[in-house]
Formats: sequence, structure tokens, C-alpha cells
Amino acid sequence: MLRRLTSGLEEVYSTAGPLFDATREIAVSTSPAAIIEVLRKHILDEAIDRITITQIGFGSSGEAITEAGAVFDKQNIAAKPDIPDAVRQRIGQKPLILSNLAGKDGGPVEVYEYMAGLQVMSLAIFPLIGHDRTVGYLLLASRAPYNFTEIEIATLEILASQVAIVLSNRSLLNAISRKTESLNLVNDISLGLAGALDLELLGDVLKESLSKAHSISHVSLTLYEAGHNRAKVHTFLGETLPDDVTLADSVFQQALDSRQMVQSPDVSSLPDGRMWRAAKVSALIVIPLVGHERKLGTLNVGTQSADTILEEQGAVYEQVASLVVTALENIRLFDRLQVSLDETAALYSTSLAMNAAQSLEEAYETALSEMAQLSGSDRIELYLAGPDPRGSVEFVETVALWKAGALQEHTRTRYPIAEAPVLSQFPQSRANLIFNDLAGDRRLDEALRNQLIDRRVTNLMMIPLSTGTTWLGALLLEGYAGEIFTNDQARLCRNIADQAALVVDSQLLLLRAQQAAEREHALRDIAAALSSTLDSESVLQIVLENLDHVLLYDAANILVVEEGIARPIVMRGYREMGVDEDNLRKQFFQIGAAENLRRMRDQKRPVIISNTSTYPDWVHTPDTDWIGSYIGAPIYIEDQLLGFLSVDSRMRDFYTEEHATLLQAFADQAAVAIRNSQRFQESRVRTQREELVGNIAAQLQRVSTVEDVLETAARTLQQALGDYDVALRLTVNPPEESARQSLPDSLGDGT
Repeated sequence: MLRRLTSGLEEVYSTAGPLFDATREIAVSTSPAAIIEVLRKHILDEAIDRITITQIGFGSSGEAITEAGAVFDKQNIAAKPDIPDAVRQRIGQKPLILSNLAGKDGGPVEVYEYMAGLQVMSLAIFPLIGHDRTVGYLLLASRAPYNFTEIEIATLEILASQVAIVLSNRSLLNAISRKTESLNLVNDISLGLAGALDLELLGDVLKESLSKAHSISHVSLTLYEAGHNRAKVHTFLGETLPDDVTLADSVFQQALDSRQMVQSPDVSSLPDGRMWRAAKVSALIVIPLVGHERKLGTLNVGTQSADTILEEQGAVYEQVASLVVTALENIRLFDRLQVSLDETAALYSTSLAMNAAQSLEEAYETALSEMAQLSGSDRIELYLAGPDPRGSVEFVETVALWKAGALQEHTRTRYPIAEAPVLSQFPQSRANLIFNDLAGDRRLDEALRNQLIDRRVTNLMMIPLSTGTTWLGALLLEGYAGEIFTNDQARLCRNIADQAALVVDSQLLLLRAQQAAEREHALRDIAAALSSTLDSESVLQIVLENLDHVLLYDAANILVVEEGIARPIVMRGYREMGVDEDNLRKQFFQIGAAENLRRMRDQKRPVIISNTSTYPDWVHTPDTDWIGSYIGAPIYIEDQLLGFLSVDSRMRDFYTEEHATLLQAFADQAAVAIRNSQRFQESRVRTQREELVGNIAAQLQRVSTVEDVLETAARTLQQALGDYDVALRLTVNPPEESARQSLPDSLGDGT
């Protein structure tokens, strides 16, 4: 079979010459066909009836594909150079040698079937291994039985190694060439799409570039809108597809759902294959177009014949699809530019109106009226977060209600953040949320959905109110007529909400600055009162009056503590609440028995009771049932408890930690007032005592007898003590005892 190759030593030199020549010529061969000619010329004799070289490459997904091949067959029996996968698996990385098909006995059936198809009796297949992978196969076959010798097999393995090197290098060059072509194609399309501002220009770029680079017959785009079950089709090359197609059970839906490229070498196997055959498309690739997590549609590329070029260029088409996504996004942005300009003009006028508002109520009215007009909603409710959106958010409060075409008077309702309608299920969400199917939308809990449906609400939209990272609250827009809210309406309302958020935030900052100024002014008034009077009740009354300027309350009081008993000394607002203040002044409270007083005494910090109806230790009486929320602050000087400052409100969940901190500041001022009063009383007692002692001493110096001394002392004490009876008794004491005699400390204090 092999020309001039023998095992005899005398023939070694004559054998090496053709082998070296063949090896040298194979190294410079440029194709599998050229390599076959070299083998026929230098190595193989007339016994070889068929020679096949198959070059294996790898597709875009890493799968093995036939890059090239060549066949020599003496009888010109038609057969592709491909070797079936089943035969390849039998080969592995070692040669497969079969000498006689007629002598098969339980051998590899798939190989015998392959040989029968080639009409050969003997077969030798050598795997071509290059760079640690199989780059092809060398097949030698004869139509007569033939036993290969060891030296023939060894020689062919040497040649196969050389062929493998050539094919491996050729495959690498082909890969580089294809990569370069792909990069050039992607670059050309990228440059062309950069100026495409409509679908017609986009289609022209795709048609010209793709058809020039590849043998394709069809290019189209399927454009999809979220929430729709049909899509628009734009055909740029080849037979025109229907302008409108159903997505269900289509290759488009398959690609969009999987977000992966769909390759079909035969469109007949597709559910919508009839449509593609009508468009004269046989092989098809469909690439999903997804931008910013949004499905835009698909890019569809087809050929008129089943061709492997589509599979090989799959990665390139995916890159082209990404460029198309960018172009589609730009086209959409450009299409909406004019609309945006019109919207901007409307928003600008609304912004000017809100910025010119003299109060939050005016800003609310402007924002809500514009939103009602843009969205067609029947009812809008605005919730603001508190106590400080820039710090901690503990609750939301309804501050504005739009209904029947006007801003409505309403009672503010405060909800803990975990209990607010709708907002509790999406805490501090910064996303626009639309609920057009309240009965079936499981994002809302069933109880809330039923409550909304009972109020005849058919659709709902939540728009956040935020500035940057600060969540200020949200707006709930309700519809009653069955209309649906659209994404465009949500976007427009969000623009209004963003403008309103800036105005509300600035107004709230201004309000807090004013409150801080009022607080400082109130504290200065209290400090001035402390320096101008020593009457504790007057100063404490001033404390309550100034507190009313910075902390809203319906009633307030100050209790003074003496020997563990707290009694009211000043109060304000209880008479207006129907409470008998005269009777209240007569009451006394054991600190240990009153839970709120005991907590303030022990913890030395304010106590907040947000809701008295749910507070287990609240004492309910006719005089206290009206109280909805309460704050108390202890009045301390160092470690001495002097009293308590308390405020009451009819509203539940009204007071917060911010209010408690403010109340404590006023309690500290009250502590100074009480301490000053106590010191004044102590000073007055000492002064009276000293005056009494001096008066007695002066009168005693003017008498000369013991009887006159006793009479003068008794008369002076009687005048000082008022209603007390005074009796003096003269006794004889040792001198040291007499020297220690002095007037009792209780003189002058009523004892």
C-alpha cells in the first residue's frame, strides 16, 4: 500500500528520502487537497482507492464543526469529508485500523456501516492531534482487503503528526481571519448605527453590512411592547414577513423568554415554520434584544438554504444585536425628545408655581391638581414621613387630600410606618408602582385589596416623594372609572412629585429653622424671666406659655415633688378640655404608685406614651379619657428630683422622640426656676432668723433685772411667732451647759 516503504535494513535510506520529501512539502501546503496530492505523490501507491482529510474547528459555542476537507476517490463516489460522530467516538486519539470488512465479527457496527457507505473493504483513520486537541482526521481506504504493517502504521502516524501541525496552524490562521472579519463587520455596523435615528436607516445599515459579509437572504426586527401579546415586524432584506405577529408559540417568544439566541438549521421544525418557509427562509437565527432589563424584541437573520455559516457566526450576530439594542434605545429617546420638550415646558410652569407658593398647602394644591389632570385620577392622598425624613422615619402622616377637583379639608391621620396603607408593603420604595388589576394583583395583601374595592377603587398608583437619598413620603392616586394608569402617566406624575419634593423639603427645612428660632427665643424668654423674678409659679407659668410656641399640646402641667409626693403647681389648657382645674390643683400623686412618674424618676429621661388607649398602665378617668398621647420629662438638679413637666394631646401617635428632647430642654429650665425659688425661700428664712435674734439681743441689753429679761424675751418671741403661746422658765445649769444655750433653729419658720 505504501510506496517504497519496507522493513528491511537495506532499504532504510531509500525509504527515508520520500518520507522527508513528503514531510517538507506537507509543511508548506495550504489546503487539505494539496496535502492529499503530496501523499499520493511521495507515499501512497495505487492500492489506495480513497483518501480523505477532514479539518475540525470549533463554533461560537465551542462545538466541533468541520472547517474544511478534501476527498480523493478513484471511482468518484460522492461522500462528504465529514466523519460521523459515532465513528469519531470510536477513534478517540488512536488510529482505527480495519483490514477486511468481509471478516467482521461483532465489531463496531457504526464503523462497518460507514465503510459500507464508502464502498471500501479496508480502512485506516488517523486522528490529527495538534495543540492538545483533535484538529482533523486522515482517512485511507481500499476497496480490497489489506493488512497494515507496523512500519506502515508508524510511518503514517509520522505523516499524520505533520498534517496535524499544518491543519492546526491553518485553523488558527482561519480563526484569526474570521475574528478580524467579525471585528470589522461589528465596527462597520457600529459606525453606521451611530447616525441611525429611525428604523429605516437602521435597517439599511443592517441589510448592507450583513449581506456583504455573509451569505444571508433575510434580515428583520421584531419589536415588542411590555404587556402585549403581539409584536410589530420590520423586514429589511428578503421576502416581507407579516407586519404584525402573535408572540404565543413562536420562535420570537422562545428567544425573549429564554433571553438566549435560538438557532434553527431547518425552520420546518419551528411552530411558526410555515411563515418562514413562505418568506423563503430555510435556516434561521433569532437573537433577543434586551436593554436595561427590558425586552425590546428580536433580530432575525436567515438563509435560503440550510447552511452552517449561521451557526459559525452566532457570536457575531449577538454582538450586532447588542449594537441594535443601543440604536433602538437611541431611536426611542429621539422619538420622545419632542414630547419631552413639551412636557418640560409644562413642568417648568408647574415648578414656578410651586416655588412661588407661600405655604405648604399652596404647594400641595398645585402639585396635586397637576397630577390629577395628567393621570385622570379621582382621588390623591399625600403622605409625609416623620418625625425627620433626613434622620429617622417612624411614621407617615396624611397631609393633603385631593378629591372632586379641589384640595379637601381633612383630619390628619398618622400611621406607624409598618401600618400605613399600601406604603407598609413597599417601605420607603423609590419606584413608581401601578396596580391596574386590584382584584388579582398579589403584590397587595388581600385585606387591603378588599378594602380598596369596597371603596370602588379600580386602579391604584403609588408615586414616591423623594430628593436624592431622602425619602419624604409618597402619593397614592386612585381611579374609580376602570381606566388604567400607564407608564407615561407614572413618569409625568413622578416628574411633578420630584419638583414637589424639592419644594416640600425646602419648606420643611425652613419650618424647622423657624421652629429652632422660636425654641431659642422661648428659652431666652424663660432665662429672662428667671433673672427678673423669684416667684416660682410665675416663672413656671412662663415656661408653659413659651412651650406652646414650639411644641403643640392641648394641656400641660408642672408637678413639684416634696417628700416623694408630686402636686400640681401650674397648669394650662385643662379647663378648655372640660377638666376642673381647681379640683386638679388639690390632687397629690405618690410617685411610686404612678407608673409614668416612677419611670421618669428612675430613668431620669422623658417618657412617651404614643397611644393611651393601648398603653396598659394608663389610668383612665373622666378627666383623662380625652388624652390621646402624652409626654413627660423629669425636672432634675443634679441627682435631686424637683418635679415633672408633662404635656397632653388629643391626637394619638402624635408625639415623637424629637418632641421628648425638646420637652426635656424646657424641663431643665423649669428646674432652674424651682431651684432659684427654693434658694430664695431658704435665704428669706435665714434673714428673718437673723433679724429676730438681733432684735431680742438689742432689747435685752436695755433691761437690768432677770424678770425684765424674761418678760422682754417672751414679748419679742410672741410678736415673731404670732399665734403661738410663749412661756419661759428659768433653770440653773452648769456653766458649760449655759454657754451652749442658743435659740432653736425652728424660730421664724412657723414651729
